[in-house]
Amino acid sequence: MAKGTTKAAPKTTRFDAADYLNTEERQVASIAAALESGDADFVRDALGLVARARA
Repeated sequence: MAKGTTKAAPKTTRFDAADYLNTEERQVASIAAALESGDADFVRDALGLVARARA
């Protein structure tokens, strides 16, 4: 890159997994996967995502 020039940052969009939990089947699958993992943080996050998806 030549001196004094700057590279423009690429345009990005916000990603929200809740946008993809648009059916009850997907919501159940997300919570089931979290529960099967046994990870309390994952369960908490999955429940939050489903709550946002339903809002």
